[in-house]
Amino acid sequence: MTDPREDLAELRESIDVSTQRYEEAVRAAGPVTGADPSGTVQVRIDAQGAPQDVVVRDGWATHHGAAGLGAAVLEAYGSAGAERARLWGEATVQSLDEPAPRARPAATGVESLTDRLRELAAQSGDRVDVRRSIDELTELLRTVNSRLDTAFDQVAERAAAEHEGRSAAGHVTAAVNGAGVLVRVEADEQWAARTHPFNLSRELTEALGAAVQAATRTVPEQPFDGTALADAARLFADPDALARRAGFLHE
Repeated sequence: MTDPREDLAELRESIDVSTQRYEEAVRAAGPVTGADPSGTVQVRIDAQGAPQDVVVRDGWATHHGAAGLGAAVLEAYGSAGAERARLWGEATVQSLDEPAPRARPAATGVESLTDRLRELAAQSGDRVDVRRSIDELTELLRTVNSRLDTAFDQVAERAAAEHEGRSAAGHVTAAVNGAGVLVRVEADEQWAARTHPFNLSRELTEALGAAVQAATRTVPEQPFDGTALADAARLFADPDALARRAGFLHE
């Protein structure tokens, strides 16, 4: 039977290494600009894939008509997303071919979670039932594993929810999901047919920005905030808190 303290330390370090690789891949994947096939509608997205601005050029109506403006924006956005995915994939493959980064130390500055738990266990002497404390750590690890599916379900639900925004003048409505992905763009057709491309671009950009802001106000900055996984990550980063849970350390 492996020491659950070792399992906890390995899990924390594995999560941190994977996080570092993900962060590096994201930095290499944006911002990116995509366009519809005619090149008359362009959308720029940030490194996380969220839409930033729209540029509509002369001739757009010839290719799309007023009724097709929203679809053209989504098409340009999809093109940008595909390029971002390509760049992200290349960066991910490259990172896997390189040596894994070193796990960052716990937030407390303690050299390792395992060392701190061992230190506390040694200091406790006969005042603590070490076997019982180890059993508590084992049970904690089992609980974390059992609640992972629930945490991922919560994140998936947040990602699927739509958040709507409108331009200041109200001619354009856009919606993004909780993951920041643009899912809907609607423009007043009569307004679009008689409006200069500069004003089309401005109101489209305003609507996209308002939708992203609506999502930002609702969705946590970190995907797993508010879930069991986030609670576990904070616990792993604080050996003293973990030791208190296990009974090695008392207030």
